[in-house]
Amino acid sequence: MRPARRRRRRPRRWPDVPWATVLWFLFGLSAVIGIGFSPLTRVSTVRIVGCPDFLREESEATVKGLRTVPFARLDQTGIASRLRNDPDVESAHFTANVFGRGVLKIEMREPVARIVESGRVYMDASGNLFASRQEAESLPLVSVPPEAVRAGATLCGPVEGRAIVGLLTALRRLFPQEACSLAVDPRGVLSLTLEHGGMVEFGSTEDLDEKIEVLGKILDATPGLMRQVRRLNLTAPDRPVVVRG
Repeated sequence: MRPARRRRRRPRRWPDVPWATVLWFLFGLSAVIGIGFSPLTRVSTVRIVGCPDFLREESEATVKGLRTVPFARLDQTGIASRLRNDPDVESAHFTANVFGRGVLKIEMREPVARIVESGRVYMDASGNLFASRQEAESLPLVSVPPEAVRAGATLCGPVEGRAIVGLLTALRRLFPQEACSLAVDPRGVLSLTLEHGGMVEFGSTEDLDEKIEVLGKILDATPGLMRQVRRLNLTAPDRPVVVRG
């Protein structure tokens, strides 16, 4: 019996590598990296948008040191985060390009109410409290128990800040020309005092939207009612109680 022939293994053929393309790619990559780390790409001009006067000096100091940092070494997120630590700042974003230009956009926190007897502590549109360096005028006043304001500028207790903001928004629509003060007692009972009128008792935040709707209907039917009564009780919105002076 003749021995079986061993098959000769064909040499493995490696695919052709487009070395020219690879070299051009590596050359382009090294050029981009070189440009990014080049002193020529350091930020020479920064435009600051949305910055009030009292924050101008701090903002300019934040971006002053960028003039020695190449584009590839910029910590764009860290630059903005320094300003976001300011309680007056809602958000801050910094962007730059390799041509040496940068933009710092700042959005300030807008107060919607001032907390009574707390200095310059305000409530923003999200219901959060913050201590401000500027004086905001012509805002509704909100009185809360001292223990309801934490050191971290958050409102704690039976009433959330968002519920108060929603009520204040409705009150500005119902009493556009009237200065008002909203009080929250330790039990979470809400009451409104008008500068030239009586008091509106809302009770708890339960069915608050319905209570606001009933108040609007009452004012539509009798526009000058709050100047004629001492108290309007809306604790039970289906049975409003008017107490005259």
